Amino acid sequence: MPAHPDSASFPLTASSALPDTLRELLRTQAPTAVLLAGIDNQVLRLSVDSPTTSASDLTPPDAWFDSGELSWLTRDGALLGLLWSMSPMPAAAVQMLTLLLSAGRSDMAQREADVLMTQLPEGVAWLSDDLVFQQISRRFLELHQLSAGQVIGLPFAAVFPKRRATGELLIKAAAGHSVSQEREWLPSESAASPPSGGRWLRSQMRPYYGGAAAGVLWTMQDISQEVSLSARVQALLLGARLPTAVLSAGGEVLERSLSLRRALPDISDPHHALLWDWPIWIQPAKAEQQLKDALARALSQPQQRFECRLQVVGGESVSVSVCWSEDASDPLPQTVDALPVAEFRFDNQLSSASPHSSLLSGVIAHSPQATLLLGAADDSGERPLWLASEAAAKLLGVHASLLSVPGGAPLGSLLRALGIQLARPDLTPLSAVTLTTQASAASSDDGQTSALDAVLTRPDGSRRHLQISAARLSAEGAARRDEPLALYLHDVTTVRSLEHRLKHDALHDPLTGLPNWTGLRARLSATEGSASDKAAYSVIAFCLDDFGVLQAALGRQSGDHLLIQVAARLHHWREGVQVARLEGEQFALVAPALSSSEAMALAREVQLVLTPTMRVGGREVLVSASVGVAYGPLAGPQRHERLDTLLEQARTALLSARRTGRAGRQMYTPELSGREAGQLALEHDLHLAVPSQLTLLFQPMVNFATGRVQGAEVLLRWQHPTRGLLSPAQFLPLAERAGLLPTLGRWVVAEAVAQRQRWQRAYPKVRLSLNLSAAELLDQDVLGELGQHLSEVGGLDIELGAGSLLGQAAAEETSAALTRLREAGAHLWVDDFGDGASSLTALERFPLSGVKLHPSFVANLLGGPRPLALLEGTVALARKLNLEVIAVGVETQAQAALLEQAGCQAAQGFLYSPPLTEAEFERWLGTQVLD
Repeated sequence: MPAHPDSASFPLTASSALPDTLRELLRTQAPTAVLLAGIDNQVLRLSVDSPTTSASDLTPPDAWFDSGELSWLTRDGALLGLLWSMSPMPAAAVQMLTLLLSAGRSDMAQREADVLMTQLPEGVAWLSDDLVFQQISRRFLELHQLSAGQVIGLPFAAVFPKRRATGELLIKAAAGHSVSQEREWLPSESAASPPSGGRWLRSQMRPYYGGAAAGVLWTMQDISQEVSLSARVQALLLGARLPTAVLSAGGEVLERSLSLRRALPDISDPHHALLWDWPIWIQPAKAEQQLKDALARALSQPQQRFECRLQVVGGESVSVSVCWSEDASDPLPQTVDALPVAEFRFDNQLSSASPHSSLLSGVIAHSPQATLLLGAADDSGERPLWLASEAAAKLLGVHASLLSVPGGAPLGSLLRALGIQLARPDLTPLSAVTLTTQASAASSDDGQTSALDAVLTRPDGSRRHLQISAARLSAEGAARRDEPLALYLHDVTTVRSLEHRLKHDALHDPLTGLPNWTGLRARLSATEGSASDKAAYSVIAFCLDDFGVLQAALGRQSGDHLLIQVAARLHHWREGVQVARLEGEQFALVAPALSSSEAMALAREVQLVLTPTMRVGGREVLVSASVGVAYGPLAGPQRHERLDTLLEQARTALLSARRTGRAGRQMYTPELSGREAGQLALEHDLHLAVPSQLTLLFQPMVNFATGRVQGAEVLLRWQHPTRGLLSPAQFLPLAERAGLLPTLGRWVVAEAVAQRQRWQRAYPKVRLSLNLSAAELLDQDVLGELGQHLSEVGGLDIELGAGSLLGQAAAEETSAALTRLREAGAHLWVDDFGDGASSLTALERFPLSGVKLHPSFVANLLGGPRPLALLEGTVALARKLNLEVIAVGVETQAQAALLEQAGCQAAQGFLYSPPLTEAEFERWLGTQVLD
């Protein structure tokens, strides 16, 4: 068979072959769906009928939340793609697309491709670019009656030496062309032979990329029944002497002859419609009864012909003969589906008066309102369609001529023949009889009726929401079946979409698509009264640690992408667990039937799910989460109030967990509420304290070699009116939660700069050292202001917590910021070095001036030889990297002597001076010898 290339030649790469393979899978499994797929560090949008386009990231478009169904394609915690369709998607399609995207990732093992190929339900083979079989599906082996050992690892020519035409097409596919083979006859010697002695196959050959390998993906379908049926139908029509329709055993019209088409030129193609459902019969009920009876008798008595005398629209009488299509003595009809035929004989033309005037026809046809004029109802309640406006035809999605049947056609039969469906708002079918009956019964005395809501499905599969009202053409008395009826169709799709969008937005998070807390409550309401409703529930609240730092380093868009990946990992993570996004980086999970200990174990599992790296902004990012847990029953009349209480308790526990550091976990206890209430009061006081109750203290640093002051660390304190002097550890976490850290940071910098200017002339060599957080270091506004102060004043140093230099997420940004400060004249110190959160590689990676040892080095120094050896090793390493070392927490002369002996350049501690106010520090400086 000739090849039919359906795409241009292209190099065999993942960017070209894998999308084609995905599109082919969509064509066979989910033809109406749209796929967003991450392929080779790019995101592609694929569908069957549209060209492939690129997208910025794996974020669902807003329109996908308005209607349809959205599926997340995830594998091992990674978001691979998003699949959306207006109609429900087969689970097999979601599974196969997920497997195909997994196998297409360069970091996946060959096992993924093997699993993919063997599980596909069609005949599929994967061949290398030199046409050696790599993997095959079970269906492929069934079609060819071969074993895997007879195929895998062998060239195509060795397995199928006689299939030269197929081999030539595979060679073209290996060269980068997508080709197809409409029909190929597979003889019985190489197939499980059906009665015909072989099989007909239809094949597609496409370049394919999977993991690190490339080759050809060969898919095939057994079309033997399709070919056989088509041949039999065409043979019957070629020999037909009368206008003929070929039927299935159930009365479905498979095909009609050209003479029948000419005899009924105004009837749309009734392909696959039931013969008695054609919109041609003046009396549909009579036609259905007689045709069904004739068909049943013809099938039971093959030698007989059974006739029906019927009348078609326009008044013409017709004799329809139903008979067996093939020789009754032929054994073939006993082994295959029967193909009866209906032969039409048109004999006379009867006059039929028009039920409407030409003036009325013109008025309705050109009315801007979608209008259907219906005749009187028959005994079954069916009404014929007399007239339809062009606006109605446009709304129904058909040409106006298809609604204009001479003499009128039954509305229900006509809609079915045209592929138009009506349904109630809950999508249960709504028949034309029910619609017109309810509309007529609801008519008021003035001829109007209350609107009925309905959903219209047009022939192309698109849906519109309608409000249908009716008007009686006779307003006298009660509504009657024998009077005409006008239906007015109002398209309210936009209104319904807006209502749906507003309802969806009220219950869902717009970024991740997860329910918000209100939406999660609504979902849990569905279980009210069930067995699980009587169980206790655990509510788990968690937030991503240092999310603000990551977002500052990577940008808001990358931060949003990170939140989407977190949502994807948890969306279908565990059956029975409901997930919601609360706000920002905070999420909540609700799980039934767990004890308190099992709830804590589940919290640990949540943290483990988030442990694997996530790819954001072109780099790998490690995240951790702090978790708070609450546990209790929900059953009872105040279910929602109990659930809200559990959430508040879980968030209270989360606050406590966050204060313990990264990746903390905390179960709620009543004592936490009192503790957090105190913290909330303190947070309230902090808003009032800035800046009037804040003060700066100064603790000097003394050089061992000269014995003179070389600088002072600036320390922030809060002079609380009732609690006294508070250290940063007591209020900085509250400031971070309240969003006051930038305000505090700017105040400290401004005050330190002003102090440095006041001391510039009296103490020019006394440098002031400021503490800077990781978030402040990456804040471009803070960095710009600090750089300007350094250039204007000088003599300012920066201290950074050892933990802020850990990780790779913001390494480049951190290095650039530190370089900028160093060039402006600042000395850069790592504070609290050696506390367990320090990184030795940071000493070499960043442009540092020195390290300030954690006070534990000094506190343990007199405890034996090991602390001293650790100190000496740390100092020696720093000296080799040309870094200065300052000891912190020095309280005795013995400690100072060992520190100086170990090689430390300077010290800070109560041995020299406690933290002092400005006036106290100036008096202390007056007692010292200064350069």
